[in-house]
Amino acid sequence: MERLELTRREVLIAALGAVIASVVMNWPLVLHLGTNIPRDVADPLAEAWQLAWGGHALVHQPLHFFDSNRFWPISDSLAFGTR
Repeated sequence: MERLELTRREVLIAALGAVIASVVMNWPLVLHLGTNIPRDVADPLAEAWQLAWGGHALVHQPLHFFDSNRFWPISDSLAFGTR
């Protein structure tokens, strides 16, 4: 069985292509990232909060990742908000 190895150049091209595709698909939002909320049938603010909490928890309290303040008195409350 042959092993396929990727070069740094191939990984960089794939990552750049993914960024370009994301910018093209979300173009109006890209112009005002700090002020606009994506219009969606789901809850974009809750999804953005969960993403921000994940980054915060991994840096500040990685052993207590699910102890979020979303449903405050309940422990491990991050699990209640995910789909």
